[in-house]
Amino acid sequence: FERLNTGGVELSHQEVRNCLYQGPLNQLLFRLSQNEKYRKAWGLPPFSAQEIKATPDALLENKFYLQMEDMELVLRFFALRHVKHYQRGMQGFLDLYMLRSRVFTDADISLLEGLFNRVIDIASSVYEDKLFRPYSIRLQDWGQRPQKAYADAVLVALSQVLDAGETLVAKREKILDETRRLFVGDDAGILTGRGNTKRDVESRIETVRKMYDRVLAT
Repeated sequence: FERLNTGGVELSHQEVRNCLYQGPLNQLLFRLSQNEKYRKAWGLPPFSAQEIKATPDALLENKFYLQMEDMELVLRFFALRHVKHYQRGMQGFLDLYMLRSRVFTDADISLLEGLFNRVIDIASSVYEDKLFRPYSIRLQDWGQRPQKAYADAVLVALSQVLDAGETLVAKREKILDETRRLFVGDDAGILTGRGNTKRDVESRIETVRKMYDRVLAT
């Protein structure tokens, strides 16, 4: 397929995966990318059945949607929960996860679906309209656009403290304040993805996870 496409329109990495790795996990990525809270965070309109037949007019020029980046970011969440095995860069790592998903059972898929939906529920309740949006030191306010690397860190870190979800929601104002402090002190740009090595990715997740731990300890 990749050879046949070399003379045509260049596909995104996720579009290629969608063709090469058909199966239960790919179907799950489709379903989860329709999550209303998730779509809202990425500036997408609520899912409608029309999308199954044809791209709605409102999304015809949305590159993020057309290149399946919404699906890819769900995949990134699942894969980066195993960041200690990170290799071959982000796209290569995602390819490896899709390959390994071929042995996933129905129970595995069900577990992943429940995990993602619960994490998104908590993340949305904590950050509300600021979900995935970094704090801008220049603007002294939250940015208007969500950011992928930061979203990775939020979702994976939350999945590691899931049992404390209700407490985190109750302490949302403290989390927002501490998150702002992280960005103010992030001179190296760790949270916004200036680097994409294994160490960089691990550091992003660890930074946010430690912040949640501090809030939970107070």
